[in-house]
This record gives sequence, structure tokens and C-alpha cells, in this order.
Amino acid sequence: MQTSEFRGVTKQPLRNVLLYAPTIIWVNHGQKQLWWHDSTREYASDDWLVIPASHSLTFVNEPAQTAFHSRMLTLLAPPPAEWLESQPSHDVSVEPRVAVTPELAFCFNTLFSMPRQSMSTDAQHHLLMAFYAELKKHNALHLLFPGAETSVRERLASYLSVNPGDPHHIETVANHFSMSRHSQA
Repeated sequence: MQTSEFRGVTKQPLRNVLLYAPTIIWVNHGQKQLWWHDSTREYASDDWLVIPASHSLTFVNEPAQTAFHSRMLTLLAPPPAEWLESQPSHDVSVEPRVAVTPELAFCFNTLFSMPRQSMSTDAQHHLLMAFYAELKKHNALHLLFPGAETSVRERLASYLSVNPGDPHHIETVANHFSMSRHSQA
């Protein structure tokens, strides 16, 4: 998982922003206007913008009385496959919006603060799975993970984003994917 924050004091239009992995954007101050299926949708603090992997977005970040501020969780590990199989089928025309509940807000805030903690990898994994369970309870998991199979592009982006500064030789990357494929069989 990766966390990011965005701030701005003026209107900021952004075109064709590629989200390579499933992503949740929570606007804390101001609003985000998303161009979605030939119309504009507005997101503020009551709703999350939830986008599956490999989607490009066009939007405008707009400050209100205070500067624009949003937080983003990029999810690099999928939920259990059986959770995705039990979710409703994904309709691409459905707006990528999830109403924020106190439970979802707690999970988001906990995950967002994890990079500043010195938690074990196992503990971090279990907290992420708890978040996925809460999203599943709210019938929102399929918005982030519309299919049980992840594309090669998504798996490669996830692998490279863990340590983007490392030298990623083609032989090492190919060996990793070859080993992970055999362990799934």
C-alpha cells in the first residue's frame, strides 16, 4: 500500500491521470470534480472516489474556503479471491463513489497512518484485510477490484512500485513473475 497527499490553493485541472493500481481518494477540504461518462461528478469529504487499476481520470481539484487537501491510498495487494467472487458483478457505468461511514473512515485513517508506525508486515497485512472486509460489507470491494484476475500490467506496476528506485533488471523481474506463477498453481 502507498499513501499520498495533495494540496493546492488554486484550481488545478488534471487530464488523463493514470491510476496504475486500485486507488481510493478522499477529499478532506475543497472538492474534486471528476469528468465521468460525459458529465461532471463532484466529490467532497462525504464520499470517496474509488478507482480500479489501469484507469485514466480527468478531474479538477478545487479549493473552497481553505486550501484543497486530499489523501490517497493506492492498494498494491488484492483481497482474497473468494471475496471477489461473492461480490456483485461490476458495471463500468456505475459511478466510482462510496459513501464514507465511521467504520470506513476509521479503517482508512488507520491504513493511512501505517507508514509512520513500525508495525510488522503481518500486522499491516491483517489491517489491510480488515479494511477489505469492511468494504465488502458495504458492497464496495468490486469497485476497486472488478475481476478476480489481475492483469500483467497491474501486477508489474505493483511489483515495481514497492521499491521504485531499485535497479529492476528484466531477468530478475521475469524470475519473480515465474516464481509467483508457480506458487499459485
